Amino acid sequence: MLGQNPYHDPYVKPHPVDIKLLKRRCVEVLRVLVSGINDYNYTEYGESGVTKYFIAPNVFTENRKTVEADVVRGLMEIAIYVRTLDDICRILLKADLYTVVQNELNNTGDLGVNYGKGAEVTLRFCCNKIIHAQDVRPVYFMHDDSGVWSMNGDIELIGFLNAEEWCVSINMFNFLEGVFKLCDVLEKAELFDEN
Repeated sequence: MLGQNPYHDPYVKPHPVDIKLLKRRCVEVLRVLVSGINDYNYTEYGESGVTKYFIAPNVFTENRKTVEADVVRGLMEIAIYVRTLDDICRILLKADLYTVVQNELNNTGDLGVNYGKGAEVTLRFCCNKIIHAQDVRPVYFMHDDSGVWSMNGDIELIGFLNAEEWCVSINMFNFLEGVFKLCDVLEKAELFDEN
């Protein structure tokens, strides 16, 4: 049984929601992702087979070491926030208003590929896979014959559901855009105040 409650109203008190914060987090992850994709512009393939930066080598080298973890960590934060937001909307909104939110979460706009059985790749599906993945690997490609590898904007996720393996590839740009569109819908509908 719950203890005494100091609140003087009978309403549900959900997690605080900050749509602007979620949008900012999407932009931050995008910036990190783009830095991991475009850093090849400042590289040359060294004689020893090592990528060398000809501008700000220490900073770019450190960025290369941390960019993957920063992108994955940001995607996880966004996915958890969106799923929590979905649960809040499902509980607090009337059916017709929740349908607006649900339509965005069920959007399939070129988010990725499900290599297993079943479900379409929707925004909700992507969030669930990001949260539950056991193996998380951004996809890389080599630029021309330069020998320089960079992220291409996709992330491959592998996990298990009831001892059965699943594998999904998500386009991170389209995922972030989908979250941004969901935020726009919530802002326009004025479902959450600024506090």
